[in-house]
Amino acid sequence: MKNHLAIATIALLILTATNAHAACTRDDVSFYLGEGFTPEQITAICAVVKQAPPATPEPAAPTTPATAEPAEPSTPATPEPAASIAVVPPAGGNNTEVEKYLREVIKGHDIHVEEGFLHYTAKICIPYGRFNDNKEPLPEETCEQVRHKVALRGMRAKREWFSTSLLQPRQIYLEGQIERELVGDLEDFSPTSRRQIIENLQTRVKAIVPIKENMSPKRLLEFLNKIAT
Repeated sequence: MKNHLAIATIALLILTATNAHAACTRDDVSFYLGEGFTPEQITAICAVVKQAPPATPEPAAPTTPATAEPAEPSTPATPEPAASIAVVPPAGGNNTEVEKYLREVIKGHDIHVEEGFLHYTAKICIPYGRFNDNKEPLPEETCEQVRHKVALRGMRAKREWFSTSLLQPRQIYLEGQIERELVGDLEDFSPTSRRQIIENLQTRVKAIVPIKENMSPKRLLEFLNKIAT
């Protein structure tokens, strides 16, 4: 009876404790009494201070998105220097393509291919005058417009050659079936000089093909031999 009274007393003390609530059951109180604890000690053990409400967690700081490093500016490609003029001959083209290439390269006019013949008109230098005992011509020469008609069958293009008075580096010459005709009438020459000029054009002067500046003589040479039949 005494023990029951002690338990009731302790329970009352715990429940009436200011800002406290019971943390022990009836069995716990009986156990502490059996161990020799006083009511005051058991009250202190079982009365716990009301826990403070959990602190409101501070809102997490917004994650700052990683700032992307600026991409390194791409270095613009340095344009290659313009190459020197190099007209490429057409490979197996028709007459229109062939004529277009020849007109871009040959220093002349009325350049076309028709019925198996190459036609062009160009200024050609023709020697004339008396010949000495060694068959070397006197240094007389006239440069005239000459109309050429060269058969593609059997035509052969060759390297540059020497004129009677100076080196002509921008030309090649043709061999084969060739017709040549002066465009002018040579009215400023004597009858003898006219005859010599016409004869030398047909016998002593090869079919010269002048080449424009910055154009490749080698390419024209190869192309003319390619279109020959």
